[in-house]
Amino acid sequence: MEGLEDKSLAESIEKVLNQGQNGFNLFTHIQRCAPSKFGYDNPSQYNSETAEKSVLYHLVKEMTGYDLRELQNEDGKFYTPDGSDLWLELKEKAEAYSPFQLEKYQEGYEKLAKTGWEGSPDYALSLEYKDQHLLDIDTEYGYGVGQTDWQEELLPNLPAEGEEEETIEGENVPQEQTEAKSIGEVSQDEKVSGKPADPNHAFPKFNPALKYAKYLKVLDEYYEKQNEENLRFANPEGHIRDKYYNPKSPYYIRGLSPLEREIGMEQEIGMLCGREPSLNGYDPVIQRTFGGCNSFQADQEYNQEMRGQINDCINQIFSANGIVIPDGTELRLTVDPYDYRIHAEGVEKDLAAEIESALNFGENGHSLYNHISYCNQSNINIGQQGSNQYVQGDKAKAAVYHMVKQLTDYDLRTLENKNGRFYTPDGSDLWEVLSNKYKEMAESGEAVSFRLEDYYDQYRRIAKEGWNRGIDAVLTIGYKNGVLFDAAV
Repeated sequence: MEGLEDKSLAESIEKVLNQGQNGFNLFTHIQRCAPSKFGYDNPSQYNSETAEKSVLYHLVKEMTGYDLRELQNEDGKFYTPDGSDLWLELKEKAEAYSPFQLEKYQEGYEKLAKTGWEGSPDYALSLEYKDQHLLDIDTEYGYGVGQTDWQEELLPNLPAEGEEEETIEGENVPQEQTEAKSIGEVSQDEKVSGKPADPNHAFPKFNPALKYAKYLKVLDEYYEKQNEENLRFANPEGHIRDKYYNPKSPYYIRGLSPLEREIGMEQEIGMLCGREPSLNGYDPVIQRTFGGCNSFQADQEYNQEMRGQINDCINQIFSANGIVIPDGTELRLTVDPYDYRIHAEGVEKDLAAEIESALNFGENGHSLYNHISYCNQSNINIGQQGSNQYVQGDKAKAAVYHMVKQLTDYDLRTLENKNGRFYTPDGSDLWEVLSNKYKEMAESGEAVSFRLEDYYDQYRRIAKEGWNRGIDAVLTIGYKNGVLFDAAV
């Protein structure tokens, strides 16, 4: 409990809240609210290294009963109370968990043994409580009051009431789930040619994480129910092992392959340790509900869903603005990789201007660019040749442009470029400005999703060759008789 000056009040709150499984349930809830589940950046408290420390603690506790915090730790090893090497004891215990793979935890275990328990931070998760409401910390992608606007674009189409469901060993799991759909957000003050942007005509925002939404939803629902049932037993871990590996147990699950048993057991034990179920095409829940999870098929389904939504939006925009494309006309919509502005080609100049004015609001250009890029068949079908437009443009040039824009807000296209360098308006070397800004952000704890040094070679190449050298990574899509089609460029 933090944030209260009154220590006695804080102690009273802790005493009241720390009853039964309350702490475990709250920890699990916060863990499952991680924004990364839907493709957004996590706050700093969701740290994978500290999470691994927590996993190792519960692994040792489950397999040996030892509290890892209390064991002797020296010379890069943990020792049991009788002086034995803990890892060797874990290896012996692991045989009873066959086919459990202890080796996958070895690297993290050895790192923890080397740094020591106190040498790394704990995986503590927090929520804020204010005005009788719980709020997520350091993120705009939360579930508290005033933090839920982002969810509107991720709400799945749930099965209608009474829809048939398939059961998995007595647990209800929806037979079919439709892909989650998204609706792009556009602020009311965004205007083009004096016309307010209509959020109903905004292209859906690109979020490839949505292609797995239906799978993750089924996994979450199933294993959450299993976890609730497991916690009713005095020994939840033993109950889980019996379900998957003890044919004499009344709870034994029949009809699973060895791989499905291993995956199912690991999923349920993971839930006990506060981890979310992970997506695996061989998970028995996924196998029974969907027949597996083919990433290529998921990509195709997501692309088709996005294509249909964008197509509908364009037709609605054209209708609302009185834009008529002559039958048989092949309109080409080209998006530049810098401003993400949509350019219309293949029609008369006046009509092209009307089309561009109508389509270019909010993040439509960015959404369309991402959609076209994601539809590259060479990314989906191994060995299949994609359109030339995916290989002829300088993608690194676009990446450097957006990196500079993100760190400094400078438009790299307009900066002075001479002697193999870019210079800011005040004459400073741009790379030095970028380095200092990146360092400031890192020191202040601001989240930086990339390593600056990864851009150095391409930055120097562009600075040496000049901005106008090479082909821009523009992307194009066709539109004919009311239907979008992939352009052969």
